[in-house]
Amino acid sequence: MNPQKMTVIKRYANSLFVWLFLCSLPMVWAGGDAEQPPGVPPFGLKVEGETKGTKLDGVIFIEFYDCIPGDAGTICNATIALRLRQGNSGDLQIFIADVEGVNSSSPLAVQTAITQELETQIIDSFFPGESLTTHLKNITQFAKITVGSSIFVMADVQIAVN
Repeated sequence: MNPQKMTVIKRYANSLFVWLFLCSLPMVWAGGDAEQPPGVPPFGLKVEGETKGTKLDGVIFIEFYDCIPGDAGTICNATIALRLRQGNSGDLQIFIADVEGVNSSSPLAVQTAITQELETQIIDSFFPGESLTTHLKNITQFAKITVGSSIFVMADVQIAVN
C-alpha cells in the first residue's frame, strides 16, 4: 500500500480511537452554557437559530494537529468528520474533510473553513442538483480535549438548509 495512504489511515484510526474514548467519558464542557440568550453566539460561533429550512441533525468531530502558536492565534491542520441525518428515519451521511492552516483559536475561522469544505458535499448528498446554502442552527454538547499535541472537539449540531 502507498505509504502516504497508510499515514492517512493510521491518523484516521487514531482519531477514531480518541473519538471512542471521548464518547465513553462524561462530556467536558468548554466555556459557556448550551442555553445562550438570543443573539449571543454559543462557543463563539455564528448560530442562526431562527433560520427556516430543512433541518439536518448530527455530530461533528474535529482533530486539530500540527499546530503552530502565533500572535494571531494557533494555526493548525484539521480533520473534520461530520455525521448528519435528515429527520428521525433518514439515512445517515458521513462527510470527511482535511483543512490546512486554520486558526483553531478563532471559532468563526473554523466555522468558515468547515462551511467552505463541506457545504457542497452536504447539499449534493441530501439535495442533489439544488442551489441551496447551509446555516448552523444550533450547537450543543460541546466538548474539547487536548491529547498530546492534538486538540479534539466534538459537538451535536443542527444545520438548516434553504
